[in-house]
Amino acid sequence: MEKSKVNDICNLAFIGGATNRKISNKLPEEYLPRVVDKGGEEALLRQCVPTDPQLWKIEEYEKFLKERRKLVVKRLNDFLGHKWGSRENSE
Repeated sequence: MEKSKVNDICNLAFIGGATNRKISNKLPEEYLPRVVDKGGEEALLRQCVPTDPQLWKIEEYEKFLKERRKLVVKRLNDFLGHKWGSRENSE
């Protein structure tokens, strides 16, 4: 996979170094279910990570990024007080 795709801003998460080392050589479909088991779907939603396990597969990476972008945009708009999908914000 291209380095630019791996380093896409929507592939980043705010996690500690120990956690990063623990998951760095694992596929998302391997470690994300453990995140859900430990902290519930809320653990993913706090990081704007899609909760659909199908999107955690490497072959669905582009779809994962697209869905995560939507979640990030919604979170930012909510934070800034913009109405999601409103006409004035979409122009």
